[in-house]
Amino acid sequence: MTAYNTRLIASTAAPRAYGDLLEPRWSGQLAFEQTAIEWFATLLRHWGEDKGLAFMRRLAGQNLKILNGNTLITQLVAAGEHAGAVSLNGPRVELHQAARRADQNGLLSIRRSSTSSRLASRRTRPIPTPPSFI
Repeated sequence: MTAYNTRLIASTAAPRAYGDLLEPRWSGQLAFEQTAIEWFATLLRHWGEDKGLAFMRRLAGQNLKILNGNTLITQLVAAGEHAGAVSLNGPRVELHQAARRADQNGLLSIRRSSTSSRLASRRTRPIPTPPSFI
C-alpha cells in the first residue's frame, strides 16, 4: 500500500499507479521500507521479470529514503518529513486513519514527544490499488 501526506500533495496530484512514482517530481520525496521483499516479489510476479526489474531500477534512481519500519515510515509521512511512501503495511496506515477519525479534532492521536506533536497535525491517505494489480 502506498500513502501520501494530504497537506503536501493534493489528491488530484497524487500518483494513481506505480508508474507515476517514476516521474521526476517524486525524486527525493518518497520513503521506502527496506524489507519490502513481498511487495518486490509481487510486482515481479505480476509484471514479469523484465518489466518488474526495469521498474525497480528506475524506482531506485528516484533517490528514495530507505527506512526500516512501516510504523516509522507512516509517522514520517504523516509528519511531512516525506511527501509519500512507496510501500507500506496497510494496517499501519489504517490504524493512523482510525486514530484520526476517533480524535475529536480530526488529527492523528500520537502525542509522545516533540516529533509526535508534529505528527498530530498531519494526515495520510492510501493510494487506491489500481485494478490491474488485483
